[in-house]
Amino acid sequence: MILHDVDTAKAEKLAQLLGHRGQVASGPPDPAGCDLVINTTPMGMHPDDPLPVSGELLTASMFVGDVVAGHGQTPLLKAAQAASCKPADGSGMVDAGLDLMLEFLLGKR
Repeated sequence: MILHDVDTAKAEKLAQLLGHRGQVASGPPDPAGCDLVINTTPMGMHPDDPLPVSGELLTASMFVGDVVAGHGQTPLLKAAQAASCKPADGSGMVDAGLDLMLEFLLGKR
């Protein structure tokens, strides 16, 4: 797993925290050799946001996810579609977590 953040210190710290989960490293925003590319940042909430990775680096064999929900098709997902990637937006994540959020907020198990 390769983590990238514009704040490299944050990416390095997260990689250290997740190191017990297997091979985790921080690195540049280059998805070459990756099967899964996921944006977990707010990038994409505004139409003029830069892409978290260059759309030119995406290949059809990649699954591209974007956790940004409620903003339609983000620029990253548009780039993924243009590269014939398999895409997923953040709405599925929200739907899957609604029951868990309600249980947590209401104190029920």
